[in-house]
Amino acid sequence: MIVLPDLSEEFETISRERFRPLRVELPAMDWAWLRRAAAICAAVALFLAAAGLWAFPAPDQAVVLIKLGASLAMGAGGAALLGMVETETGMARVQLDLGRGEIRTYERAPTGGITLTGRHDLAAMAEISLHNGTFFARSAEGRFAVSIPVRGRAKERAIRAALRLS
Repeated sequence: MIVLPDLSEEFETISRERFRPLRVELPAMDWAWLRRAAAICAAVALFLAAAGLWAFPAPDQAVVLIKLGASLAMGAGGAALLGMVETETGMARVQLDLGRGEIRTYERAPTGGITLTGRHDLAAMAEISLHNGTFFARSAEGRFAVSIPVRGRAKERAIRAALRLS
């Protein structure tokens, strides 16, 4: 028989039933989806072209080496384009509301809507820090309320100015 410890008290779970869904207006023209689609299409085209080079026979060994170099370059270009595609669309979003004194976390639903998943009082936070490009907020119980990467120096400066972090 195996006995496992009950760890349910150590982790805080946020029930979606506690919060009513909140619809947030997104910017009118968000072209990020078009950039991602174009990068994916270009990457697929480069991969197909790299494979397509080998569909035709080469007359001598020099052409084989040229084909090899071209196919490796096109494959690397396709891989670089796929690496540029943003994968953080599924990440949670965080909003600092200094007027109400709270940190709100949101999640994007698969249908495209945005749902409020948590509200945390700024005054009740034991620790709020921005370190190595990651924003942390820890509750008085020692649990992480928020831990999310911050992309870009402008966003880091704005968070530091708003929260008066050093």
